[in-house]
Amino acid sequence: RGTTTTDSAGWFSFTSVKSGLVVMRARKKGYAMETHSLTLDDWRGQMLRLEPLPADAGQVRRMFMSGIGPSVENIWLETRQRLTMRGPGSVIVSREELAPLGSMSLGQVIPYTKSGYLLTSEFAAARNNMCVVEDGRTALGPIALDQFKASDVDFVELYPPGTDRSWSIPGKLKKEDCSASRYVVAVASRGPFYAVVWMR
Repeated sequence: RGTTTTDSAGWFSFTSVKSGLVVMRARKKGYAMETHSLTLDDWRGQMLRLEPLPADAGQVRRMFMSGIGPSVENIWLETRQRLTMRGPGSVIVSREELAPLGSMSLGQVIPYTKSGYLLTSEFAAARNNMCVVEDGRTALGPIALDQFKASDVDFVELYPPGTDRSWSIPGKLKKEDCSASRYVVAVASRGPFYAVVWMR
């Protein structure tokens, strides 16, 4: 985890970044916050383009959309903790992995990605039904990931039963019926399969 500020030309760089999944978040007051996920295995460049916010958006909404303020910071603090603490068996599927199959639904695509393939048996046991949180804050409850188009998703966090060690997801789903009884026998004894879907 690290932060930096761009120079006057908008360029930025990080050093000593570990290989693996990297989630970047760029923000500037008055512009829509941009996130991007990629798999890092060597030095590389990435361009992030921020779009100006509509002038008619209210001040509070503009701050939220810019990624500025305590509510957004809390969401990202929680996300960083969850990604750091996640247990073995959980996976993160990046935008780069989803892109080649973007015309398909998220539920169809995941088993064919390099990361998602590792969860093939767990995914099959849950029959594509997950307890879903969107953008780290909005509880959708038990739904099929087929409701999302892969090309609309930036990245997705997948937590088979027992792999969300931060316990941040169940707290967001208190009002949703994500009880184990909704899942097939293979999963029911261990609890729900959680997914956090981040939209582009």
